Amino acid sequence: MDSYFVSLAAAAAISFYALFVFLSHVVKELKSKGIDLFVDNDIERSKSIGPELVDAIKGSRIAIVLLSMNYASSTWCLNELVEIIKCRQEFGQTVMSIFYQVDPSDIKKQTGQFGKVFKKTCKGKTEDEIRRWKRGWYSKC
Repeated sequence: MDSYFVSLAAAAAISFYALFVFLSHVVKELKSKGIDLFVDNDIERSKSIGPELVDAIKGSRIAIVLLSMNYASSTWCLNELVEIIKCRQEFGQTVMSIFYQVDPSDIKKQTGQFGKVFKKTCKGKTEDEIRRWKRGWYSKC
């Protein structure tokens, strides 16, 4: 049985106030429709995503990913996207993207401000990590 109907993933690297306002509207609308959702705001961030988040992603029917210019500045968010795409491939989970103040082609091609941020995040990372992250973009954009 699904734990959540929707898992909402967003990068805290967006202007906190803008993110808060935008997400509060999304959450309010989903809750008003009786949709049970999981938002990862209350989970302590680290380099790897923890079992609580993995379980929430796996237990959701739908994952909504809020992509922004600075999304790639967070290895947490990149690893979360990898897990979401994995669930889509393995379990047929529906994945929806919201592009917040970023062109989807900048994400897919790693260009513009998004590309600069992604390149900076990739410094010192393994080729395997970078390949998994890029696979997530190609799957979603």
